[in-house]
Amino acid sequence: VTNPLTPLGPGQAVGAALAVGDITLVGTGTVSQVEGNRVLAFGHPMLGLGTVEVPMTSAEIVAILPSNLSSFKIANAGEVIGTVRQDRLSAIYGEIGPGPTMIPITVNTPQRTLNFSTVRHPRLTPMIAATGLTQAVLGSNDAGLTQGFRVKTDVSFPDGSDLKINELY
Repeated sequence: VTNPLTPLGPGQAVGAALAVGDITLVGTGTVSQVEGNRVLAFGHPMLGLGTVEVPMTSAEIVAILPSNLSSFKIANAGEVIGTVRQDRLSAIYGEIGPGPTMIPITVNTPQRTLNFSTVRHPRLTPMIAATGLTQAVLGSNDAGLTQGFRVKTDVSFPDGSDLKINELY
């Protein structure tokens, strides 16, 4: 859900989502500056990927775990409020408005179905898809991996071609 009217200001929490849905992976940080619909945040890179198209989300910090070595925040990710377009050394840059187009992923097991969407990025998409598959298989296999499992993969490309893989482990 996109809500471009979500107010955002310096000092507030904001998120950059790599996956949303039944599996949600969001990095959160602090807004540094807002000019119109343009947002600078984090004050450091998220992953240092350069030009990206990542959903920008509202966020709520629920706890801060202090440490002299590496403090971190526990946060709730909210709705998509825009698109992060740059992930640079000094900050992330985003624009409030519509979120980017994502890749929908469905993982079916006999016990459950996971539906989530992932960012379109050559390095991130395969890892996030594999994470979803792993979570679905391990969360659905009460016998552990002792009895094995089958993975059927169907990928449809925009040009109409398909990739089908059927593996037994």
